[in-house]
Parts: sequence; structure tokens; C-alpha cells
Amino acid sequence: MKRDAGTAVNWFRLAAERGNASAMLNLGLCYFNGTGVSRDHKAAGKWLNAVVDPSADFSEPAPPADWFKKGAEPSGNDEAALSGALPVAAADRIRATAHFLLGEIAAEDGDNTQAQNHYV
Repeated sequence: MKRDAGTAVNWFRLAAERGNASAMLNLGLCYFNGTGVSRDHKAAGKWLNAVVDPSADFSEPAPPADWFKKGAEPSGNDEAALSGALPVAAADRIRATAHFLLGEIAAEDGDNTQAQNHYV
């Protein structure tokens, strides 16, 4: 497929509207940076706040039982590729990124208290 930011935004929006937290983060990033859409911190805030909401869905679909070839199942140990690295759940990474971006938006709006709450 050809790279097209506008098409990516449409796919992110479809998945985000269906509740996928990862897509919500990516859509929020698109609005935050103006990638594929006009830069809009209000829209970015909407999607990023949905990510940090306690009810956000971070479930991952499971592949069919026969998806992997015999002997090629994922080891589940990919997170420990670096010496001393601690495993971090994908949901925690997504939430941390959303909080950081919400902090940036609040800081740009001059709301330092709200920015600090998101940064911490």
C-alpha cells in the first residue's frame, strides 16, 4: 500500500470510534502533529483523554489457533531484548504517551497545573 497520511487517519478514526485505545492514541497524535489532518489540539485532547479514561479498552485480539506455523509461536520474551530492561505492558506505554501529549497541550494553553498532573 502507498503511504498516505489521510488514509491512515481514516483507518485510525474507524478503529478509534470502535473503542480501540491504540487507534485513539494514533488519531490523537495525528491531530496533535497535524499529520493527515489540520492540527487541532481540541480534537487531539478528545482522543487522548479517551485513552487515559479508566474504561479504555486495551484488549488485544487473539490470532486464530493455526495462525503461527508449528514452532514459530512468539516467545513472549521480546520485551527483554535489552540488558536490564523491565517488561512494560503495551497499555501502560499507550497511556503514558497520551498523558505526555495531554501535558503538552495543557502547557501550550498555559494551564501549568493540568500539565503537571499529566506529566506526573
